[in-house]
Amino acid sequence: MFIPTARVNDQLLPTNKMRFDGELTYGKIREWPNLESVEVLEVRKLALGLGEGLQVLLIQFLVYTTLVKICEAILSPISPAELTDDINPIKSEPPNLVGRGELMSSFAEIAATLYYQGPTGLDIGRVCRLVKSAAKAIQDHAFHLREDPGYFEDAYEDAVNHDVFMVPDEHGRTHPALQGQNFLRLTLNGIVLRSHFHLMYWQELADQMHELEKLLETYPNGIVYSELEESEVKIIDYTHFLLEEMKTLYLVELRGVCTSPGFRMHFVRDDRNIKTNPSMLKEPLLRETYMMLFSITGAYESEKIADWQELYHGLDVLETFLSRNPAARNLFSHQIEQILTKLSVLAECAFRLMIQPWYTESVYYLESDPAQYKASLMGSFQGWGKVFQTKEGLITDTDLGDPKDKKFLYPSEKSAARKPVRQALCKAERHLDDFWAMVDGNITKLCHRSQRKALRRIFDEGGAIRRTKTWDEKFPRPNQSDPPEDIFQPQPASRIFHDSSKDVTANFDKLAVTEKTKEKTRGEPGPAAVPAAQGPEPELEEKTAYKVDQNAHRVFSALFHIPDENGSVPGKVTWGEFLSALTKLGFAAEQMHGSAWEFTPTGGLEHLQRGIHFHQPHPSNEIPLKLARNFGRRLARVYDWDGTMFVLE
Repeated sequence: MFIPTARVNDQLLPTNKMRFDGELTYGKIREWPNLESVEVLEVRKLALGLGEGLQVLLIQFLVYTTLVKICEAILSPISPAELTDDINPIKSEPPNLVGRGELMSSFAEIAATLYYQGPTGLDIGRVCRLVKSAAKAIQDHAFHLREDPGYFEDAYEDAVNHDVFMVPDEHGRTHPALQGQNFLRLTLNGIVLRSHFHLMYWQELADQMHELEKLLETYPNGIVYSELEESEVKIIDYTHFLLEEMKTLYLVELRGVCTSPGFRMHFVRDDRNIKTNPSMLKEPLLRETYMMLFSITGAYESEKIADWQELYHGLDVLETFLSRNPAARNLFSHQIEQILTKLSVLAECAFRLMIQPWYTESVYYLESDPAQYKASLMGSFQGWGKVFQTKEGLITDTDLGDPKDKKFLYPSEKSAARKPVRQALCKAERHLDDFWAMVDGNITKLCHRSQRKALRRIFDEGGAIRRTKTWDEKFPRPNQSDPPEDIFQPQPASRIFHDSSKDVTANFDKLAVTEKTKEKTRGEPGPAAVPAAQGPEPELEEKTAYKVDQNAHRVFSALFHIPDENGSVPGKVTWGEFLSALTKLGFAAEQMHGSAWEFTPTGGLEHLQRGIHFHQPHPSNEIPLKLARNFGRRLARVYDWDGTMFVLE
């Protein structure tokens, strides 16, 4: 029977609280000297009022009593007295679910098990891996925008397809501004700024999680927020602040789901306002899917942002709904899937932190004075203000980024050993380099030194991009399978993020672009001061050879364009085949929210320094050849792989 809370008037005893910490003090009532001490305890979730405390104790008593009865029923052959004697010793507890992140296969499983981990279930190592992986995925996106003309053109089309002007008006027409130069400029600025802002946000969060991990190592017995140094408090507060800012960023973007291709025909545009079309009422699945997203994001122009608990549960319910209704997932565009994936990572990080008493205390004090932190902690982003104050932003020449004239046509699915293909690849790459040279030049003019320094560091760590070598008529080509080193050459991702003393020539050293140590697979160069005639040519180290079965070899042949004896390559592969090939090679595959999959090197791949992120194509399960080449380029840039490294067993 419950004890009515109203029977206990906590206002009459404001300094008397029930403790809920420690073996000797748990459930004890104590009077505290002042209200300030009581407030600290309540913020840290270490004490409750007498009425609430009695309710908690009664609930715990009823739950534990029920669990004991269930255990006695399961172990009915053994009497209750025998259960506690020495004849039947207590067995050790089963392995804790914390630390088994690599065995989990989906966000839904993580959400289901998180509640059973308790306040000690932070698993900061897993949180850091998730954030680092998301940061690397954002970095990959930024690099691909600079490296792959076809990817850049797809990003432009994707941005146009999610613009509010694409939502039809009451006459079924899109907005006439779609054809103007201002729209082109705004769209290109949006692509550039979005990729750079997201890149800096995630890198900042990854750095903060690393600092938080070191802080937890400093206090192995637990953190007491009130006893931390000011610099240590800032680590926790800044982490919370960043998570809140990034949550708002992605939820506002997700509100644009009504402008995505799967939903916009069921909305009506009135100037800049979006209204629901009555046609949605005739589509129960679409209406239910949208209402689930609406419960997470709020209205299109609403100022209310979901809190972490609402977001976490909303994503969990949405994932369950989509797993039961696969047709609903087809309504989501690739951009919407990416937003949901990033939100799921942020939600898990925040929820794991929220069950920590010291983090709850941080949230309380941070929210009491947010302006102070917003002014002092957002310095790394304030330098972009001048970009928004100019009429043109970073795009001073729209023609350089306009894809309508097919300047970014990029036949990457075809063999670069053919002259017309090679010339088309080089032409598209030159156009893309010209566009980014303009953007980087404007960043130099408009942004502060701190922003340029931050971007330089991120791009330096990412290494070089690949560029196709120009066609050489003198070079003999007996077949259609040139070695990768005869087709591609490294180039810095950005001239302003690269040491100007290292000109981009045939002698450009790919390894010089990155600061991190990396195992070399292409050999050590000989001493520069020794002429070639005075000694033998330096021996090239053999590349790592991966022995794979026939099915996996077929997948890698499509990714890296490995022709068979007839000069042909697989036209397309399925996602299941791609997943199987990477897991057989030694990657652990984990499905995040929706279509996102994280592949982490394990087994014999420990020498690979990072994981990699791919999105499963939908609604079709097939990976088209162009997308397969894109996957291959990403694997080549991240792991320095090429098609010659995969051989049949």
